[in-house]
Formats: sequence, C-alpha cells, structure tokens
Amino acid sequence: MSSTARNSRVLWLFLMASLTFFTCSENVTNPDKNTIPEYGLIYFPAGGGGESPMIELTFSSKNGQVIDTTLSNCYYYSMEFTDDGAMAIYVGGYAVPPEQRNEMAWVVNQFTGDTLSKYIGWTGIKPVLGPDKSRLLITGAGFMLFDFPSLNLVHDIVFEPGSNWPIDGGFMTAGNKLFYFCESKDTIFVLDFTNPGSVSETAAPISFDGQPVFPTSSLVDYRNEHIILIATNMSGKKDIVVFGSDDLSFIKGIHTDHYYSHLVEHPDGNRIFLGAIAAYTVSPDENRIDIYDISQNVINSFVGVHDIDSMSYFQPDQMVITPDGGMLYVRATEYYDGSDAFTINWPAVGIRISDRAPVQYLNPAVAHSTTISVNPIMISEAD
Repeated sequence: MSSTARNSRVLWLFLMASLTFFTCSENVTNPDKNTIPEYGLIYFPAGGGGESPMIELTFSSKNGQVIDTTLSNCYYYSMEFTDDGAMAIYVGGYAVPPEQRNEMAWVVNQFTGDTLSKYIGWTGIKPVLGPDKSRLLITGAGFMLFDFPSLNLVHDIVFEPGSNWPIDGGFMTAGNKLFYFCESKDTIFVLDFTNPGSVSETAAPISFDGQPVFPTSSLVDYRNEHIILIATNMSGKKDIVVFGSDDLSFIKGIHTDHYYSHLVEHPDGNRIFLGAIAAYTVSPDENRIDIYDISQNVINSFVGVHDIDSMSYFQPDQMVITPDGGMLYVRATEYYDGSDAFTINWPAVGIRISDRAPVQYLNPAVAHSTTISVNPIMISEAD
C-alpha cells in the first residue's frame, strides 16, 4: 500500500473518531450536520488463489469508485468492524505461498493498520461481537469464544468428525449466554457462562405452527431483543421466525415461498433484508432480495434478479447496508454477462434503497471476492 493511501486512510479514520467523540459531547452542537453529504467505506477484498495476493479494495458509497488499495498475502472468509470503526476483525488465513496456508483470525487497528492480535488455527467463518464488546464468538463450521480484542481463547467446542458442526450463533440479551445451532437440527443450544468454571449447555427444540423448523441463518437485532431466524420447515421451504433473545420465547413467524439463505438488518431496526439463491438451471427467478417487516410480520418484494441490469442470473450471496441506511451492497456468487458462459468473479452491486435502483457496480478486474463489509462510520465530504 502506498504511503499516500495509508496516510489518507489514517486521516479519514482519525476524523471519524473525532467526529464520533464530538457528536456525543453534551455541549457541542452541529446545526449543519444533516446538510453535509456523507458517504461510507465499502471493503471488498478481491483476487487471491495460488500464489496471487489478495487486493483489499475500499470503495466509496458516494460513487462506487475505488479510493484505496492494499495488497495482502491473506485470504478472507469474513471481515467485520467494531461499532466505532476503530478495529477490524478478519477471519481467513495466509494464502501465499499455498504450502504455508494457515487458518487464523486477527484484529487490526484501523487507525494505524497494525495487527493487534492473532489466533493461528481453524476458528470458523462468522465473527460476532458480544453486547459489551469484550467477547468475540466465531461460528460456522465451529464454535470458538475469545476475549476481545486480545483473542485469548475462552471456550471452544470440539466436534467429532462427520458430526453436525455449528453453522451460526450469537449472544443473547444476557452477555454471559450464547446460542448456536447445527445443520439439519431443530434445536438451539444455549451456553451459560455465568460460572466460567462450569459452563452449562441446554438444548431448546424450536418449532413454528406446531411443526419443527431447522434454522440455517440468524441475526440478533440492534436492540439485542430478538433473534431472527431463517429456518427450513418440514416441506423444505423457508420460514422467518422471531424469538426473544433473553429466553428464546416464540414471538412471531411467517411462511415464505422462497429459499432465503442470508439476512441483514436495516439501521431502522424494523426491516430485515433477505437474500435468496436458487440454481439458475432450476429457477433463475428465485434469485431475489425481499424485506421482512418485523412490526407488520409481512414480507415485501425489494428487487428480483431481472432488476439488475446486465446480470440476468445475479445470485445474491451476501449483503451489507451503509450506516445511514441509504445503500445496500450485494455480493453475488456469479452472474450472466450476456454470452453463453457464466462468469464467476463475484461482483457486487450497490442498490439505492429509497427507489430500489442499482446505481453502482463493483466489479474488480482481478479474480473473485469472498466477502464484503462496510465501515459503520460515515464520512463527511467536508472532511
């Protein structure tokens, strides 16, 4: 990375931290705050494979243009930020050279670019920070709980080869309780860390309309009140089911007609964006994004695959939303470019939420990307 780019990033993040500090001060006001255009930073690592380095690209949500480029000898499963944007959590490993591949998780200071901590070894795929940001859970083909940001291992669960590993999980209302679930099981497992010397686990079967459901993806809402699940029902279709995050009490649910695989919460705390992927040889129209309205318990259509120009078989695989709630970025697994071949280079599309218009196409010239992330702090153009 060039010194100019590094200095620019440090300056941006310093300004973000300063802006956050002064905005929270009781005696400081900014009457023009709502009139200053702001934009977000979208992180979209691309490339890798063999001995090729990854390129960590930073896009502006204002125009979809690259504003920073960093070469990396790592590959990424996921990338998340702390709420203040000061630290980034990576899960992935070393990619170059391939004979030295090591799975790991690491934490980076976004102000300086320094690595603060590192855990070498398989951890999982999905990082989730606890409510008080002192613990980090990594699930998805594993379950490991760390102190944060030191990445000192607190607890892990060893699963027998061939058994169902945890595919997702998170923190409940009480910070000393966590949940996880495994593939093809109609059960949520709860771990209680109230007594660190004797961690207890309970199993809670879950159902909807009197029938068992099998959770496949989850999130805990911003208020830390609800666990929203995508779950497979007995007919093979997907349900959206909401439970209380304190005691797993059933709150509401809705049957759907689509095969949703992932979800992300809008900053308004009421809309949950749902991404559905279907094999193009079966039903390309199943590739879509809808919105689950929590308060109304209804699902509204957002965009279908054919609403994405030049991407008639766009398959949404991951979604992130800018902190102002204005833009949805969707990373795709593949798209059809109009020829006879399907291009597999995992582009991303920026969709303006207000009018559902695809207005930005993040399509790096290098190879595929496996994750996309957004910094939770918006940057003012005045900076």
